[in-house]
Amino acid sequence: MKGLKFSIALMMIAAIGCSRSGGSHRGGAVAGSILDVQPSVGTVAGGTSVLITTQGLADFQLMAPTVTFDGNAATFVQAPAADMVEVLTPTASGTGWVDVVVTEGAVSATRPMGFEYVTVPPPLPCTFGSACPDRGLLAGGEIVMILGVDFENLPRVFFDGVESPNVQFVSTTEITAEAPGAAAAGLVDIQVDNPSGGICVGTAAYEYLASSPIMDNQEPNDTLISCFAGVPTTLGVFYDGTFHTGTDEDWYCFTALGGPRVVTMNPDPITDPNYDLELYDASGALIMGSYSVFGQEMLTTPGGGTFSVRVINRCGEVGEYTISFG
Repeated sequence: MKGLKFSIALMMIAAIGCSRSGGSHRGGAVAGSILDVQPSVGTVAGGTSVLITTQGLADFQLMAPTVTFDGNAATFVQAPAADMVEVLTPTASGTGWVDVVVTEGAVSATRPMGFEYVTVPPPLPCTFGSACPDRGLLAGGEIVMILGVDFENLPRVFFDGVESPNVQFVSTTEITAEAPGAAAAGLVDIQVDNPSGGICVGTAAYEYLASSPIMDNQEPNDTLISCFAGVPTTLGVFYDGTFHTGTDEDWYCFTALGGPRVVTMNPDPITDPNYDLELYDASGALIMGSYSVFGQEMLTTPGGGTFSVRVINRCGEVGEYTISFG
């Protein structure tokens, strides 16, 4: 009888032990984690917009979490996703790295040393979008329109590490830069340096060419050679041209007798595409070019002779233009 009672007691103890073990496992919350804090630096004045990505916490879109920086509560802005929260940082008493804690109900996630307070705002990096035109001769001189985001006034622009001699700030999304000369043909990076210290790079964004390409000419002649072999353009007459594809270009040939002649090209005034104008001599050598970002292009021949004019669609814009030879 005593043995039976002892066995029952052991079974009860084991059952209690299992019950306690299971209850502890069910009742104890598994800690969440912070996967990312962006940006991870801001000023002691607070107010920096920070996006925090977490894992293992409840849906932030159902209930806003509590976020602290070094124990100080941040201001909730929004929950763009179930596991993401945007907040504004609180003020800080000093500089340095602090812990970031996100709490949702009884579950917390901590990012030790997840945010740095500084006295001077960090530089704002820009974003490089595209370059147009994206190629030019080794001699340089092309005026390149660079599109992007967060450009600042008075930027510096580098082509393969060589600084552009002429940079114009147009807006926070556009700047123009003259391509410097290069020693060898090939693709190069374009780097934009903001005055505040932020930079952005367009990898292989510009190509230096050893000679001017001749490609996909549609009107009035197919190549520079057949241009000279064909019937010259009549002076004093306006010609209508159309670029049907993004890589199209047109050639016109004429003989200027008795002195210099003016060549004028006007793109469609409604769409105002970025078309450029170049003048070549009878051997096919480039004499000069007119590379305004928008609007009319004009060239004057250096005296009389036989010349060809190239209208270039550098930015891939389909559209129309008129050209005259005076």
